[in-house]
Amino acid sequence: ATTYPLSIFKDNQFVIPFFLPLYYGFLLGIFTYWCWQGKLKSIYFYLYATILLAAGIAQSSGFTITCVIVSSLSLEVAKKNQMQNFLNWQPLQFLGRISYSLYLTHNIVFGSVFFLGFKLLNPNLVTEICCLGVAILISIGFATIIYELVEKPSIKLSRKVKLVKNAEAIKA
Repeated sequence: ATTYPLSIFKDNQFVIPFFLPLYYGFLLGIFTYWCWQGKLKSIYFYLYATILLAAGIAQSSGFTITCVIVSSLSLEVAKKNQMQNFLNWQPLQFLGRISYSLYLTHNIVFGSVFFLGFKLLNPNLVTEICCLGVAILISIGFATIIYELVEKPSIKLSRKVKLVKNAEAIKA
């Protein structure tokens, strides 16, 4: 799994099936869980994480570096039995509630904000940072509106629908 971040193999999207070039991040998550559950010694997790971090820095891979940081922090929070406190944090709960609407709508919001930002302003690093901040805020706001107007009423309606058992459905 470390062959891609170490550049032993290159990510050729037409030859490599599935998500193999990103499998190291998935494996890091598995190691995090195993370590937390006592099925893997911490030294092996941190050895693997260190190799990935070094590869991420050497290859300037923000994804790899982020995977290592998030998994390491998650493991330490879990080891201190603070995962419940972290997951009950209200801003995280809110993002969890609107996450599906955010997933569905963020792409068009980001595309629109960056398109307009680059048309109206001089394209540079400051413009990109400003567009990113505006896009995040608008995405969260738009996803909240979609959640309240579409998703929440749909969930409420779905709870009113009674499912028939298989035997009853066969008779009809």
